[in-house]
Amino acid sequence: MPLPVPAACSLQLVDDLVAERQSGKNKLFFNGIAAEWRRRVQTYLDERGSPATVPTWPLIGPDKKKFLNLYASPADGTAQKNVLAALRDHTLTICPACGEAGRPNTLDHYLPKDVYPHFCVTPHNLFPMCDACQIEKGSKTGDVADPRFFLHPYYDIFIGQQVLGLSIHAPYV
Repeated sequence: MPLPVPAACSLQLVDDLVAERQSGKNKLFFNGIAAEWRRRVQTYLDERGSPATVPTWPLIGPDKKKFLNLYASPADGTAQKNVLAALRDHTLTICPACGEAGRPNTLDHYLPKDVYPHFCVTPHNLFPMCDACQIEKGSKTGDVADPRFFLHPYYDIFIGQQVLGLSIHAPYV
């Protein structure tokens, strides 16, 4: 099912994260990549998260952990901690990927953080998902022939209108 897009601005989050790191040990790294990181997030938004058209960023490979720590270890009061908390504070009662009843208890990365670490805290790349779907999805994005493994919960519409109706009337034979 399509979900409403997150209220948090993905581009503002990049600016906030860079600003928060001005007195830390990663100041030079985040200052050096800020403009390119922002451009890549904008591409993600423009391309609606499509793995066929959103490029990876091979040059950040050696610094991948600096991004992943933003997701795995957000300090209290940081921009990403607030965004992640807001995304986890949802009222869904079914998984948007499979429709299974129950509150999805994890945040999944549409473009996987192992391949796209620079989107690991991008609000438009994160969405609630059940454990079974998250395990099935893993780090898959698809391949050249079929680039979308899962529908994007904010951008893709599976069926915009009803295509079938079923009415059962007595005598139920």
